[in-house]
Parts: sequence; structure tokens; C-alpha cells
Amino acid sequence: MVQIGLNMGPRHARVLGWGKSFNKPNLSQEEMTAQDTDFIGAQSLLWLLINSNFPTEVPAAFAAGVADLPYPALGTQNVPSEMGFSFEYDGKDYNFTQAGRAPPEGIALLGFRMGSHTDDTGKILKHLLWHLGLART
Repeated sequence: MVQIGLNMGPRHARVLGWGKSFNKPNLSQEEMTAQDTDFIGAQSLLWLLINSNFPTEVPAAFAAGVADLPYPALGTQNVPSEMGFSFEYDGKDYNFTQAGRAPPEGIALLGFRMGSHTDDTGKILKHLLWHLGLART
């Protein structure tokens, strides 16, 4: 499970700020920035796909609500909130310099498990990517 962007901090210390997504202290600053950049890119690409494929009322209502708040677009401690996004896939960089980013917070789950919940998204996603010919070997 990865949380990215703005959040209210842990339940015992509520502070609005950029979420900390990394628990491994051995990652270099360069690797953390690269991972944040890719995740911002994936979240923002998903947001653009939602905006272009859902009935316009759905994302428009959400975007209007977010626009009324004093929050920046998606960013992290390592990647500032600004216009545009990029990501690396299969060794190639994709840059969308003039596109807007996703709203200020995102969460991704892959194979998440806890006592009361199991998420098999990882298996489903791998199966879907395999059928689309996009699975990594």
C-alpha cells in the first residue's frame, strides 16, 4: 500500500503535509524521486483517463469541489507540486509537460492483506496485463 500527496499524518499526530511513502532507509534520494515521479505520473494519467471516459458530470463535480480548496495538485516531499507529469515504462520516458496533475492525494494497493481484508488486485492486474500483451517478463 502506498499513499502519496497531502495527508493529515498519523492518527495520533494530525498535521497536514506531504505524506512519507518510503519505509526503507536504504533508498537513495534519486530512487525515491524516481519512484515518486512514476507514481505521480500513473495517478495523473489515470485521472486524465477518468476525465475523458466518465460522464462529464462525475469528474467535473469532484474537480469543482477540489478547486474550491486551497490545496495544490499532486506532489510529494521529493517532487514539488507543479504543472505536468512524467513516468518511465519499459525503459522509455513519457512526458506530459502541459497536462494537469491528479488531485492532491492518491493511494495504490497491490496484493494488500490484513486480518479483515484481502486484496487480490495484484493477481487480477497481472492477468489483465498478460491478456493485453503488456505483462513484464
